[in-house]
Amino acid sequence: MRLPLDALFYFMPKDPAFLFYVNDFDSGTKFFTDEQVGKYLRLLIAQFQHGALSEKQVIFICRELDEDIMKKFQKDENGNYFNVRLAEEITKRSRFSESRSNNRKGKNKEEVKNISSSYVEPYVHHMENENENENEDKNISKNVSNPFSENFMEFWNQWKEYKRKQHKFIFKLKSSEQTSLNNLFKLSNGSEITAKSIIDQSIANGWKGFFELKNKNNEPANRDQARIEYWNHMVDTFGTDEEKATRKIV
Repeated sequence: MRLPLDALFYFMPKDPAFLFYVNDFDSGTKFFTDEQVGKYLRLLIAQFQHGALSEKQVIFICRELDEDIMKKFQKDENGNYFNVRLAEEITKRSRFSESRSNNRKGKNKEEVKNISSSYVEPYVHHMENENENENEDKNISKNVSNPFSENFMEFWNQWKEYKRKQHKFIFKLKSSEQTSLNNLFKLSNGSEITAKSIIDQSIANGWKGFFELKNKNNEPANRDQARIEYWNHMVDTFGTDEEKATRKIV
């Protein structure tokens, strides 16, 4: 008995793989403990296998709702957790595979011989273009002057990733990224804490750029914090070993 083509797709196994960007994962988990990395990876695998995860499922894997790990996830309309990047990669792979499958319908054996090359070439071309854009964007970041601490670049890269995915924007020139970073420094009065809050505010509201924080109740504290952070930055950059040993505690 020969099954119809639609039935063959019904019995096809679930896609056994998804694209895993090693450099992105490494930079995104740079300050995770080994335990957090393991939990995060298990959550990604669980999402790939079962879809968005309930709070109960997350706690089963992590034993708690780890704040750092959960920043990597959003909630859907049912209150379940999912990683946006993974969901997008699964969807892209599924759509591409489906389009290739549809192209194969109705082809005879002679035509099928060329399917392998027709599948690989456009897929590789698509991924090369996407990786070129991502790598170009990341290479620019390595050359800009960071006015904050080294740890701040993780937040800056999150902002760039948000801009790329939400608004299809990447920095093409070092000067344009440097200007954006300088504007953030000026808007935050040199306070790294305020700068991070400004980034969070823009992402939460879906904005394309930076704006002054709506809540100004903490401005005096932010100014004091900015002075301390600026002093520490200058000591770390130009200070002697003795001065570094007596730097102010943030």
